[in-house]
Amino acid sequence: AQGANALHAQMTLHQVNPDPWSSVPESINNVARSNYRIVIISDMVSLSESTLLKVLRLSRRNRVEIFLVYDNLERTLPPANRYVVEDPEERVSFDTGDQKLRASYRMRFDKKISDLVDKCRSHRVEFTKIPTDIPITQLII
Repeated sequence: AQGANALHAQMTLHQVNPDPWSSVPESINNVARSNYRIVIISDMVSLSESTLLKVLRLSRRNRVEIFLVYDNLERTLPPANRYVVEDPEERVSFDTGDQKLRASYRMRFDKKISDLVDKCRSHRVEFTKIPTDIPITQLII
């Protein structure tokens, strides 16, 4: 679990703009006042909780659909080996052969998706996952 926390911290460190989405809900609302179909296709990596709620609230007067695009590495660590992740300020090494690390990493992603699905459902927002490792022709949308 400690390795997973270090890896997660490393992946979220030093974001230049922690919420580049902050102006999106207002911009959409200025155009789509009611009865619009709003389609959001994103990895949603830097979307803050407060901005997510603003996006979801757009469903009060509009049909909102979210397509979450994600890479398999966001859910499953690479093959068992020792890896190093670094940026200019920090270096973290981890062993993906550690089954606890693998499970923790996957559970963190699955929980994030589960929470997002629940929030979308409670706001009547359609939600679809789109993994990048599956050909688009195999996806049922």
